[in-house]
Amino acid sequence: MAVGTGTAAGVSGCLNGDNGDDGDGRERDFDLVDDEPDYQGYFDGTTPYDDVGGTVDWTGEEEVTVMAGTDDYVNKFYPAAVAVDSDTTVEWEWGTRGHNVVRATAARRTTANTRAESVDTGGEDWEGDDRILNPPHTYEHTFTEPGIYLYVCVPHDAQRMYGAVVVDEI
Repeated sequence: MAVGTGTAAGVSGCLNGDNGDDGDGRERDFDLVDDEPDYQGYFDGTTPYDDVGGTVDWTGEEEVTVMAGTDDYVNKFYPAAVAVDSDTTVEWEWGTRGHNVVRATAARRTTANTRAESVDTGGEDWEGDDRILNPPHTYEHTFTEPGIYLYVCVPHDAQRMYGAVVVDEI
């Protein structure tokens, strides 16, 4: 696993870079992409995405880690949106109980699925891991095809536990 820009800390959500403190006492240290993808409302009302301020730029990393639940964001992915290069492995690490990682276009009968149809452009046949699991658990996937891959934790769709992996799109 890459240490540094490719790892989200589970306690207060610190990442490497320099975004500072946004006034709520939580330090926000990470780099964001210069040209934010148009998620067409997919992240509307999604706290971690709003708190971070956009898509985290983890291009140049071989492996990155997204938390599935943290102390601060129990039923959220953190960070919610990450940009990576093709051939980067994304690992999801369970920080809290009862999560899965399912591509939103494959998550039938969810709000995420409805929101994702026009945005998810990823050409890869990836559907995620639909098993509902608890920590300690990790799931990983190496993205090889460019595009925007939207995903959801199906049990927490109503809480908008949404995420995105943006591959070679910035």
